[in-house]
Amino acid sequence: MSQIARVLLWDTCNRNCDGCCNKEWNLDALPKVGLSDLSKYSDIILTGGEPMLNPTKLFMIATQIKGLYPSKRLLLYTAKIDSVMFDAICRVIDGVTVTLHEPKDVLQFETWGINRYTNKAISKRLNVFEDVLLTQSQVNKYQMDGWKLKLGIKWIKNCPLPTNEVFVRWEN
Repeated sequence: MSQIARVLLWDTCNRNCDGCCNKEWNLDALPKVGLSDLSKYSDIILTGGEPMLNPTKLFMIATQIKGLYPSKRLLLYTAKIDSVMFDAICRVIDGVTVTLHEPKDVLQFETWGINRYTNKAISKRLNVFEDVLLTQSQVNKYQMDGWKLKLGIKWIKNCPLPTNEVFVRWEN
């Protein structure tokens, strides 16, 4: 089975979610990886904290990874897409997972994510927490734009990783 690297770029986040998985982990104890260490992984997931808090640096890291490993799938997990850099980042990566944590996140997604970033070449997944209620019209619209929806998600205690994933920290 291929191994996937879930790479914590930085632990800074603009939220303070009660059930955040990062609160369950000792992030400082995660093994550190640099560009050369990523060769052994089939897929690379860029995550945080919130990776889009520093979109310019995220773009640079994604570009370096994709430049060195063009055949590897490079994915982004984020909840913050309100940046002009998001479009440029989406041209480098192979897929994005956007998570709507709260009802107010729907407006951000409607404004920045749904119509502006419809690049069909990347996979797009939208995770929607149970407190965020979408209308059937919104669900239909998002699906038509290529988003795979996962509705009604909940925080999972102890945040187990899938068996083929390792959680590592980016070596800055």
